[in-house]
Amino acid sequence: MGVTEVFGHRGASGYLPENTLEAFQLAFELGADAIEFDLVPTSDNQLVIRHEPELSSTTNIKALSQFQSKQTDLEIDGEQMSGWFSHHLTSREFLELRAVERYPNRVESASHDGKYMIPVLGDLLAAPEFFGKKLIIELKHPDYFLASGFDLVQMLKMELEIAEIDPDASHEYVIESFDWRGLARAKESIGDRAKFVFLAEPKTTPEDIDLLIEAVGDNFDGLSLALPQFFREFDEESIELNDVLGKIKDKDLLAYTYTARIEHAVDVERDFKLLANAGFDGVFADQPDVFRQFVIG
Repeated sequence: MGVTEVFGHRGASGYLPENTLEAFQLAFELGADAIEFDLVPTSDNQLVIRHEPELSSTTNIKALSQFQSKQTDLEIDGEQMSGWFSHHLTSREFLELRAVERYPNRVESASHDGKYMIPVLGDLLAAPEFFGKKLIIELKHPDYFLASGFDLVQMLKMELEIAEIDPDASHEYVIESFDWRGLARAKESIGDRAKFVFLAEPKTTPEDIDLLIEAVGDNFDGLSLALPQFFREFDEESIELNDVLGKIKDKDLLAYTYTARIEHAVDVERDFKLLANAGFDGVFADQPDVFRQFVIG
């Protein structure tokens, strides 16, 4: 059984506003083996690093008078949203925004609100401090955006090709998505430059999870599930995994899970020790330094 890798979830998001270059750098300094981040498009076909296309929870946009006219309502993949959306702003307009902490109880991170710029993918790929690093890239709503005129897959492919022009700018890539067709298009287009991991959560997983594991095994390199999907028991008295992890590994798939965060642990030492040594290939962690303490090897 290999050593579990520690993935900085949107960087070191337990300590700094997520999906910023500063949070990514801190994650690596705290011992992360890789960072994970999310991509959505701008109106001028740049890939910006944000968790969702709606921007009000992770940027200061609602406090900026120049953007008030851009507030609108949209339905994205069946979900009604109200706010400000990435694909309604140009990359130049993003230069006016700053990152903010999404969770009000993360006081340490919130103390940095307004300090950090919103990066585009090109900023990350061109930054020497990230050369040689493992990057886990989540494509957000690629089918919705394709129907709206934004081909995230081709935009990503172009960015990776640009990065490869610099012989020093090497990275290891994993591409993931909740969108099956979008991920399949990415695999077809980008090929062996990356590994491809399908993301699922309880509401998108079939009742017979064996069907999902079988399909992923036939199409992709790995499967990433939410933590509760791996537990038979999880409460103050006991913690026990079910057989899902073993089934994924039996198909020779990468097995990832999300998200280890101290705010959701019943007992950090008990919970993190089990996760760190259960046999996952990678665990996404908001506090990568804390999770790293429990990884053996």
